[in-house]
Amino acid sequence: MGQSPGAAVEFRLLGPLEVRVAGRLLPLTAPRLRYTLALLLLHANHTVPVAELAEGIWEGRLPADPANQVAVCVSLLRRRLGRAGADARRILTVPPGYALTARDAELDTALVRRLRSSADACAADGRLEEAAALLHRALSLWRGPLLSGMDRRAWHPEVRAWEEERVALRERWAELHLALGRHERVVSELAAFVQEHPFSERSRAQLMTALYRSGRRADALRLYRDTVRLFEDQLGTAPGPELRRLQREILRGTLPPPPAPRTSAPPGDGHPEDAPPGDAPPGKGRPGGADGEARRGAGGGARTAPAAPGDVPRPVPRAPSPARPTPPRPAPAGPREPGPALLPPSWTPRLPALARRTPPPPAAPRHRDPLPPPRPPAPAHPAPEPAGPHRPVGAAEGRAPAGPCLLPGDLRAFVGREREVAALTGALAPAATGQVPVAAVTGGAGTGKTVLAVRAAHLLRPAFPDGQLYVDLRGTHPRPVPPEEVLGRFLRQLGTPASALPDGLEPRAETYRALLADRRVLVVLDDAASAAQIRPLLPGTGSCAVLVTSRARVASPFAALGVEPGLLPPEQALELLRHGAGEARLAAEPEAARRVVESCGRLPLALGIVAARLAAKPHWTLGRIAARLADARGRLDELEHDGVAVRARIALSYEAVGPDARRLLRRLALLPAPEVADRAVARLLGTGREAAEAAVEQLVDVRLVEVVGPDGSGGPRYRLHGLVRLFAAECAVEADAVVSATGPAHPTAAFPDEDLPHHPVVP
Repeated sequence: MGQSPGAAVEFRLLGPLEVRVAGRLLPLTAPRLRYTLALLLLHANHTVPVAELAEGIWEGRLPADPANQVAVCVSLLRRRLGRAGADARRILTVPPGYALTARDAELDTALVRRLRSSADACAADGRLEEAAALLHRALSLWRGPLLSGMDRRAWHPEVRAWEEERVALRERWAELHLALGRHERVVSELAAFVQEHPFSERSRAQLMTALYRSGRRADALRLYRDTVRLFEDQLGTAPGPELRRLQREILRGTLPPPPAPRTSAPPGDGHPEDAPPGDAPPGKGRPGGADGEARRGAGGGARTAPAAPGDVPRPVPRAPSPARPTPPRPAPAGPREPGPALLPPSWTPRLPALARRTPPPPAAPRHRDPLPPPRPPAPAHPAPEPAGPHRPVGAAEGRAPAGPCLLPGDLRAFVGREREVAALTGALAPAATGQVPVAAVTGGAGTGKTVLAVRAAHLLRPAFPDGQLYVDLRGTHPRPVPPEEVLGRFLRQLGTPASALPDGLEPRAETYRALLADRRVLVVLDDAASAAQIRPLLPGTGSCAVLVTSRARVASPFAALGVEPGLLPPEQALELLRHGAGEARLAAEPEAARRVVESCGRLPLALGIVAARLAAKPHWTLGRIAARLADARGRLDELEHDGVAVRARIALSYEAVGPDARRLLRRLALLPAPEVADRAVARLLGTGREAAEAAVEQLVDVRLVEVVGPDGSGGPRYRLHGLVRLFAAECAVEADAVVSATGPAHPTAAFPDEDLPHHPVVP
């Protein structure tokens, strides 16, 4: 495109959306402005219809006059660009919509395409040094997934396409370095890439080759064995023919030596490609950046034509690529066509992967109408201003960032809970009325409350594009987090500067509710202690939703839905164990697997710990861990791994109840029977009926004791989970081992050791 007046502008899509004018970051915090700009940039130099912009911004929740609201967004974007010193006329009104003009050097996605095209030309001429340097520069433009932090259906296909493009470029970069004989130099980069993409067979083959040619034959073979195990456990298949062939050649010592590359300059230090590609540091690798890093030539000794600022160096014998949008690519109707060959036919046998494994880069959709050829920009027709009063798009501008996500990562080893997940996601849909949807997940220690809540919250993210707030309220700890402190954290995440935070609980709660009004934000309050802790953290409008987890039913005054995960059914418990042990070990020892599940009482936390230990100890058999868990006195010692322990989780509930309740729990653990009738509790505790009832209700509230049904007289009966019983028995040894309902001094003397695993609560 022609040079536009105004300060230099950089648009960055490969990562969080960024706009820099004259090197300075242009803040755009209003979500609708960011969505509008992202849609225009994804189809830069093409017209985007108003209807498509409206659907991308509001996703089916269109305002009464979408065309008018889109015009407001465009008008505000022009104003922000103009105030920052850029040319506001680059956003054109082109019926039936709008178009944003951008030169290739101003847009990181376009610059990646040009760098790749130049790398293709260099590789085709045998100038592998220059090709590797250009690919390194292209990869350095990535700061994360495309438009990370902004989840919209409109660009989901582009996110996947650009991730595939990054993988293809990284594989080509590694192939070039292997062809240049730089085996040791790429080992660390390939190892990190394999960790990120564990099922990429091509990358694993490259890493095996680099290790072998670096003199690390044993490491190359160990990588193959790890690959076989991973593929069998996770995919139920074996590695492909390329990896199997490579392993045979390494074993026999017949792997062909690296080809002798044709280069225009000898390998040496100081070339950009000498460093592995990664995230570009601030000010580096930025299209059109002030430091000029993205404008330097690629090869030390290669002849290149003089390049304009921001342009890619061009090989002299070749005409530069026209600065126009990449031609549209038809929708895939069959096998994907091979990408452009990077090497001449004579070179193909040496580096076949470069010519066969490269998908074409993402291109603009087919239906876009390209803009006319570049010309000096004329005054653009301004977008029509909305008639009458309207709610300004920038009302939240300067206050709230676009969609902060504070959720912990979702777990891969998530088993079952389909009903609970469906109930939570259904109950927490944004409401049309002013009532805030609230759901509560309650249950005992280790039943998977947080894991369930986080899974549901991740599934709900598309329904709450303005953000997902999360906090661990530490309700089971001695000092729960005060709501005033939580509000301070949330307000800072929502864009309030620390210097502007109100003092006091009520002012902060008012500011919090004002910021969330009519915004779609999900709030997850994990491990709540009380209703008083929850109440100030509730938003004020039904556009938001709240998900609470706790051991007691503290959210019942607010929650429209309550979910209790409970213990896992036997088959799901085995499935959770399979995630760590692997299919082969469970198939070899099914009886031992069932004994492990029984010893863990089907408690998700206990099973997860055992699965993690088995994953860390691939040489352990299930029979070995089953035997270690069979000893009741040492079972809780076995249920600990990497700082997570069943004993510690139960202890939090134990410390949360009063002295009478703790004493009652210890004495319940000494009983030979798994259940006790309500009428026996007072006698067991040695107090009056009211005091005994208060003590047992405390234990029920924190899920240390479960009510299992009426006895013969119609009163409730109580039961302890097997692992809770073991914990309480340990406490009895320390506190009052000589006092028990049945007289034994040792907590396990009242019943045989082999009976201990048979006390878990039946779901």
